[in-house]
Amino acid sequence: MNWRTPLHPDTFKHILDKPVVRQTGLAVLIAWLVLLAALFFAGPPLLRSFLVDQLSQQLGRKVSVGTIGVNPFLLSVTIDDFTLAEPDGRTPFASFRQAYVNAQLASILARGPVLSEIRLTEPRLRLVREAEGRYNFRDIVERLAKRSAPRN
Repeated sequence: MNWRTPLHPDTFKHILDKPVVRQTGLAVLIAWLVLLAALFFAGPPLLRSFLVDQLSQQLGRKVSVGTIGVNPFLLSVTIDDFTLAEPDGRTPFASFRQAYVNAQLASILARGPVLSEIRLTEPRLRLVREAEGRYNFRDIVERLAKRSAPRN
């Protein structure tokens, strides 16, 4: 027996002829396809709801998002027409026409996001000096500082 024997096509054919191997392979393939379909169809509404609800709650300002697209094959997310409003709820504080984020498979191994591309189209930021040393984003800074302050 030499080093080529395990790689012989007859060896693979013998392994693939076993019903357990075929059934396990089919189950893994079906589970993978169901996961991809769930990410493709259910991902955008869930992500949109999360962005709007959580950001509005954490920042204390109205957040609106247009459409969201998730491509599980390319590991990419596209967010269109994002707006973070001023405290009045009408005037845009920060906005962009489109954000595109493309992740890599290395994110799984790194247990965190490994991004190959981030693209922001038509970003806008409205900064206003309201009083001596105060700006229109002070409420956000104070709110985030309260959340990160140590609790006794």
